Amino acid sequence: MTEYEIASLALEQASGIREQIELSQTQLGLVQENLSVFLTLLFGYLIVAYLVAKSLTSVQVVILNFLYLVIMSLLLLAVFTAHGVGIFRHGELLLLYPDTMPVEFWRVESQVALAAFLTIIVAVSIWFMWEVRHPKTA
Repeated sequence: MTEYEIASLALEQASGIREQIELSQTQLGLVQENLSVFLTLLFGYLIVAYLVAKSLTSVQVVILNFLYLVIMSLLLLAVFTAHGVGIFRHGELLLLYPDTMPVEFWRVESQVALAAFLTIIVAVSIWFMWEVRHPKTA
């Protein structure tokens, strides 16, 4: 093998590693973007629950909760999917370049924990709406 071929292979490998790193960073950006939309909708829902929940009719609350749950479910799915693709991309990077430090965020356990945490947050926000609409009288 000539020096040119060795250099060409090294550049190819470096290019592949760089592409995998960029794809992994893109996936992290997608996860962050989906989480920011999730938090925006969460706080919007909490503000609506706190300010106007008592004046809404039962039908309006059912419609609001249904739309909120559908949108949040889709966002949870988007976060879960983007995180799963990130795990895949990071795995490809580790195959191409085994000396790469594994990133703890790109693990299946963190994906499950993140999905569980976000699901609990949605459940607590629904509970908050219930508490505002049905205050305990002492």
